[in-house]
Amino acid sequence: MIEKEYYLPLPDGNAIRVRRRQEKGRILDFTVQLESFVSQEEGWREIVRVDTAHGFVHLDEFDPRRRLRKTVLTFASYNDNL
Repeated sequence: MIEKEYYLPLPDGNAIRVRRRQEKGRILDFTVQLESFVSQEEGWREIVRVDTAHGFVHLDEFDPRRRLRKTVLTFASYNDNL
């Protein structure tokens, strides 16, 4: 099994974090999230995340009050989603 994690700083001060596990070219699970630095007190916060944490692919969107909106994504496979 191959596990990889990437951290991509963006020019606007935000960042993208990607984590994936795969075996024989097949994605087993993944997380892709946009993060933003809020303040010294609060640090980094996730703004948008696509992941497979609950056994299905979904999009989590966080508003400034940290309320969550979850949307199920329905592609054929984890490979297609990623």
